[in-house]
Order: sequence, then C-alpha cells, then structure tokens
Amino acid sequence: MEIYNDGTRLLVTLIYQLFYWYTTVKVKFNAQTAPFIRERKWHPSQEIEEHQDGSLTLSLESSGLNNLKRWILGYGSGAVALEPPELVELVRNEIKKMTNCY
Repeated sequence: MEIYNDGTRLLVTLIYQLFYWYTTVKVKFNAQTAPFIRERKWHPSQEIEEHQDGSLTLSLESSGLNNLKRWILGYGSGAVALEPPELVELVRNEIKKMTNCY
C-alpha cells in the first residue's frame, strides 16, 4: 500500500478496516419467494444455490448486517437468515421484540 506523506491513505484504510469488515451471509428463500430473488442481481458477490423444492439459498459478502436484517424481515416467513450467527441473532431478537407489539 502506498502511504502519502500526510498519512491520509493509511488512515482511510485503517478506518475502512475497522468499520467495514466483510462476512459471508447466507439467506434461504422458500419456493414462493425465490422467484423474486432470482429476477435480479442483488450484489456483485452473490451466488445462488438452487434446491429441489424450488427454494434457494443466496450467499454474498456484506458488511451491513443491520441493513440485511431489515431486508430479510421484509420477506416475512419467506426468508430465513442462515449465516453468520450474528445476523441470525439480529433477526431473532427483532422478531422477539415485534411479538411484544401484538
């Protein structure tokens, strides 16, 4: 990595690594929801694994687990977070909070 005299490039790189770590995310979509996932490219790193029952598993690299949590919840029971465990826990906790509202 090239470091400028004032160290700005190093600082920007360190900040990026601190706040923008990437992890593999896996979400399973049921057969009813899968067509909506197949119809577009959601992320440059995405990979789709098709299942015999018409469902699919979407894998991608992401740093924004909170954004993904909201996206997954938008599909209701049609989407299940599989990985990473932190995302599964975020979704689980949000659902628990939601059940207290109704």
